[in-house]
Amino acid sequence: MKNTLMILISAIVFSLFGCAQKAVQKDIKALDAQLANSIKLTFANRGLTNINVEVSMLKELEAPQGFYFYRIVLSDPENNFPPTEQYLFYDGQFVAPSFRDASTQEDLGSTLAFDFSYKEVDIAGLSLIHGKAGAPNVIVKITDFECPYCRKTNAFLEQKLANRDDTAVYVMNFPLSIHQNAVPFAKVFEAGARMGQNFGSELFSNDVLLSLNEQQIIDYFAARSGDEAKFKELYASEEVAGIILAQMERSAALGVNATPVLYINGKRIDGFNTPLINRAFNSFE
Repeated sequence: MKNTLMILISAIVFSLFGCAQKAVQKDIKALDAQLANSIKLTFANRGLTNINVEVSMLKELEAPQGFYFYRIVLSDPENNFPPTEQYLFYDGQFVAPSFRDASTQEDLGSTLAFDFSYKEVDIAGLSLIHGKAGAPNVIVKITDFECPYCRKTNAFLEQKLANRDDTAVYVMNFPLSIHQNAVPFAKVFEAGARMGQNFGSELFSNDVLLSLNEQQIIDYFAARSGDEAKFKELYASEEVAGIILAQMERSAALGVNATPVLYINGKRIDGFNTPLINRAFNSFE
């Protein structure tokens, strides 16, 4: 229910084209209030009267002229839903989720959201998939081991991380119900991690695993774990199931409803977005 509500909220925010009154002057405070009231009215017209809306103007664009980049924070206290962020462009009349540069194909919304976003994600309880704890750069990968875009993202990250020892990558499992082996793969990863084994790379890269049933997956990795009985016990344990459930809840609290999502030194990247991953790595000292 909560995920459905926030998907609806996102859809409403990004359907606000032309719904606002045109501003006579580009007074920032007036624009802020006008945009917030317009969003609230749009929600109210759809029966959502308890949505809190906070708007913050982050940047005036050089092009397209007249537009401002905004952060929108939405919350639903009546349903005890945590705040979630959205970003959009507004000129006093029109609202747009993004603009794309026709010459470079840069998605301006994604780039600016990356530049202005920051969220310190707690890595307590997360298992390493690459690097060592205490590294100066930290990547939290919210992922589904069966998701094709997660697999592409992992392959790209492995290329970027080759020959680097300054980055730690942690997994926050978010197995999607549309993938039949997503939960078994997550259990394999977490069970292995508790035995000092890192099965992450193979889970992402071995396409043969996608055609196996759950018991075949268990047997395959148990044979590689060094202690088959212990691996199978951990795989079936409430401990591992609880870890995955807790990570899914943490992901949902971050507004995640699809994979992959990366937090690179606190900067969020949604989807398989190589330009933004490169931008993040270029910022490493």
